Amino acid sequence: MKIFDFWNKLVIPSNNGSLYARKFSNDIFIGRNTEFDFRLFLVNSSEKSTDFNDYRYINSKYYYNLSLDGVLFESVYFFEIKNEIGIDNIKEFCSFLDVLFDFKHGLSVVDLQHCVESWYKITSKNSYLRNEVIGLWGELFFLKTLLKHFKFDTISLYYIVKSWENENSRALKDFNFKKHALEIEVKTYTGDSRIHKFFTLDQLIPTENYFGYVLSINAFETEIGFTLKEITEEIFELFAEINQPELASEFKMKLKLRGAQNVINSKYSDTIKLQVSGNLNSMSFYEMSKISKPQIDGNIISVSWSTNFESIKPSHQDANWLFEELKNPHC
Repeated sequence: MKIFDFWNKLVIPSNNGSLYARKFSNDIFIGRNTEFDFRLFLVNSSEKSTDFNDYRYINSKYYYNLSLDGVLFESVYFFEIKNEIGIDNIKEFCSFLDVLFDFKHGLSVVDLQHCVESWYKITSKNSYLRNEVIGLWGELFFLKTLLKHFKFDTISLYYIVKSWENENSRALKDFNFKKHALEIEVKTYTGDSRIHKFFTLDQLIPTENYFGYVLSINAFETEIGFTLKEITEEIFELFAEINQPELASEFKMKLKLRGAQNVINSKYSDTIKLQVSGNLNSMSFYEMSKISKPQIDGNIISVSWSTNFESIKPSHQDANWLFEELKNPHC
């Protein structure tokens, strides 16, 4: 059996401790915890400890006199990949381990190090693609929310679609409701903390005489969620239902301007299933003026940073205020 399949089928007994593992081969035990982290134990290992501190989502340490599956071992090397990195990435790592295990009929700490180095090059690209999918999913979820609310108001529907991105290029902010002098930058997070990354100060500086908000969407992965492809199809279906082919064409053009097709065609667009949290603050709007920004001087050409929104009070905790604001877009 392949390593990933073995790990994926593990069921933790209700009375088991935090270091649950089952024997995979003579010197290898594989385990997981309730968070579904991937854990690998090399028993009776006398190799020099390898430090994986430079790699996010990876932990390792030596245990002495550790019991695994009812057997006591004098020395055990413990290796862990946190589930936060995504099941697809864990599966990819296990495929590297399978190749070495099939060739050597075993694994060493050095083997783990080589696998991590090769795997992390791919994972960096995968993480970028995941973030792109999640970011676009959030934008389209917000767009769909607005479109469904104004479903039978054709003028408002056109106004909303045209407000996403620019007419002929990508915009500095995701949504620009010009007739209301209102700009909204959409950010989506799937972890426990409301942390968002920004790549330019312009994302947080409204156009002169405009109001600017960051919409922070709290989403989570679930089998009953919606993929990026599904949410895109839902929007096209909405336009078909109300017999608005021109709106469908406008939306298709905006997807192209957004560069969305490459993201929609990526391997994560139909595997990452997201749902918006039912919490009160699942869709929170923050005034751009109240969000922390880095202090830079004229010698700095570009900057990117992450901001923790947990200590910032949102101006609105749902989209109802925006529905009221947009009621008369043709004023």
